[in-house]
Amino acid sequence: MKAILREAPHSVFPSQTVIEVWYNGEFIATITGADGPGVRIISKHKLVYDEVGNVPTILEVQVAHG
Repeated sequence: MKAILREAPHSVFPSQTVIEVWYNGEFIATITGADGPGVRIISKHKLVYDEVGNVPTILEVQVAHG
């Protein structure tokens, strides 16, 4: 089963949007823009990542929930 991504308003800055990550009906993380170029993944669960490929570089992040 793949994670589901949903666009949602930011809880503190309603004029901005975030991406919510849902898995098996459970909200597990939020993706927002970082300060500078990039993204920030926020979760109460541990994040585990793995680099996949070289060009372009792909970073796969797993949320260790449950």
